[in-house]
Amino acid sequence: MQFDDTFFDRFCMNLLDMFGGHCEIVVHDFTKGYEHTIVRIYNSLTNRKVGDSPTNKFFEALKWDEKKIEDIQPDQRRPDF
Repeated sequence: MQFDDTFFDRFCMNLLDMFGGHCEIVVHDFTKGYEHTIVRIYNSLTNRKVGDSPTNKFFEALKWDEKKIEDIQPDQRRPDF
């Protein structure tokens, strides 16, 4: 994955500042398959690390039918979070 590391890191750190300490930001690169996709992780809350694969939630989302995907309002919480 090609990107400006300095800008990207600052951008993610600003997101963390905005959302607080209960936020984990994970950046994936899917260009080489699904085995080792994590290329950056900020404020790891799930103990994942660079080189790990996506969670099962990602693979479940791939199976979703478009009709099941709904717009979640900011004040709504999903029961699986």
